[in-house]
Amino acid sequence: MRFLLAVCVALPVATVAATDEPADRVGSVVDRYVNNDTLAVAALQINGQWARGMQQDLAARMGDQAGLVVSHPGFALGVGIAETLRTAGAREAVLIAGVHDLTPQTGPLLVLTVDKPDRAAPLGQAVTAWTTPGLNPMKGIGTRVVDDLVLIGQQATIEHYVQLEPAERPELDVREPIRQADDGSGPWAVMVAAAGGDTRRVIEALWPTLPEPFTAADGSFVANDIQQFAAMVNSPPDWQIRLSITADNESAAAKVQSLIEKAWDQAVSSAEQNANQPELADITKAAADLLTPRLEGNTVSVQVGHDDAVVNDLASRVIAPTVKDLQHKARLRPRLMQMKQLALAMLNFESAVGHYPASAAIVDGDGKPLLSWRVAILPFVEESTLHDKFRLDEPWDSPHNLELQKQMPDVFASHSAPDLAREGLTTYQVPVNQRSVFPPSSSIRDFEKRSWLGSDVTLAKGTSLRDIIDGTSATLLIVEVPREEAVIWTKPADWEVDLAKAWQQLTGGATEGSAVAAYCDGSARVWYFSDDGLDQTLPKLITRDGKEIIPR
Repeated sequence: MRFLLAVCVALPVATVAATDEPADRVGSVVDRYVNNDTLAVAALQINGQWARGMQQDLAARMGDQAGLVVSHPGFALGVGIAETLRTAGAREAVLIAGVHDLTPQTGPLLVLTVDKPDRAAPLGQAVTAWTTPGLNPMKGIGTRVVDDLVLIGQQATIEHYVQLEPAERPELDVREPIRQADDGSGPWAVMVAAAGGDTRRVIEALWPTLPEPFTAADGSFVANDIQQFAAMVNSPPDWQIRLSITADNESAAAKVQSLIEKAWDQAVSSAEQNANQPELADITKAAADLLTPRLEGNTVSVQVGHDDAVVNDLASRVIAPTVKDLQHKARLRPRLMQMKQLALAMLNFESAVGHYPASAAIVDGDGKPLLSWRVAILPFVEESTLHDKFRLDEPWDSPHNLELQKQMPDVFASHSAPDLAREGLTTYQVPVNQRSVFPPSSSIRDFEKRSWLGSDVTLAKGTSLRDIIDGTSATLLIVEVPREEAVIWTKPADWEVDLAKAWQQLTGGATEGSAVAAYCDGSARVWYFSDDGLDQTLPKLITRDGKEIIPR
């Protein structure tokens, strides 16, 4: 008798878990873990095609500009995680969120379904390894295998859901949306959201009064007339997206449609008033046309697809410029990091020696320039071994020192001019001027012989922090000069500044482009040649004692 009872209890579980129907597998999760507290259920078919498809779609839309995005390691990581889970038996990821989950100690519940009941335990063990403290930053996240499901979440969340008494919530049943989305064109994702009875009463009581033209969306309407929000997505590259709001009746649905149209009208009107971005109005109008809601009975919906002409137009006008901006920032990032490293090295040199290195930092006994500041700071950029190879009593172009030109550290190699770096040339230079932090070598009369890191060396005495009257955050330390002004990195040669022509020297008259610069406080910034007023500010930044007011 006990055996028959056990079979009767286990049979429904085994049948659901063994089914090939995603809707049934996910539906069983909803049946177990949804109650009146639940706000939303989302389900995603686990498949690496999500990442691969997105790569294909972006590559097709962006052409040559796609390289930075489609080669991002995040895509490979996404494919790897998805395929690892799928190989272990996982088929869908189901996210359940309720009012109870809206605290820092809890959070939503993630559930993994499996294709066969006996694969749940091994899958749970694999996921547990990923969430083990010390191996993963997801502190407090745990896993538990319950029958044919793997539960993932905060420990308090898992305990809550394991003990939960389910309730029928037909408006949160995702079976039908999944069947609609699972058309064989690729992996899918669905989400449905609806408030339970208690939550609706809270919404009605606390919903704020909205301004015109949205006053019709009051608490009573939102709580009682809106039944469900749903979203369905098929994976790229042949993606389709459908968003829908289901109302209590056709009249309420018409009101929803009207409110959405008014929101788009306001967005277009606001874009038209933005004089700084005139193209924004056209883009907003195109988006409003694309996402015009359709009314079908008591449902308002919007549907777009990968092959829609408006989508292609918006992609070319929005995605491509965004990617171009990302590419530009990606190229700037290593240059900024180099500048920060160089500025820190300069500050450390000043702290250790009592002054900044002069432009021609290393000199002979008569004060004749031998080697640049770039050689002098090598120990402060983790290049002590290279520093020790130099003969510090010989000039940069002596046969021995000239051989070291080929070993220029990466910190001096501009990422915007890699061809120069291969020749040992650098565009990272200090501004040389009688009023800058780096006076001309001919004006320096103070030299000091000292034992420096095991070698005897004569250093030209540069300026110190106390000489910077204008403040370290408003005084230029190092700047990226045009490639035409590149110098051999060991040579005591830098940017000879004419304050009256500084901007022309730096930009060559260009109105587009950029340069990176480091300041005496250790910060690094990007100078865009198109910025208003920078041509007037540059001479003030170069001087260390001008006492000018520089707008920030």
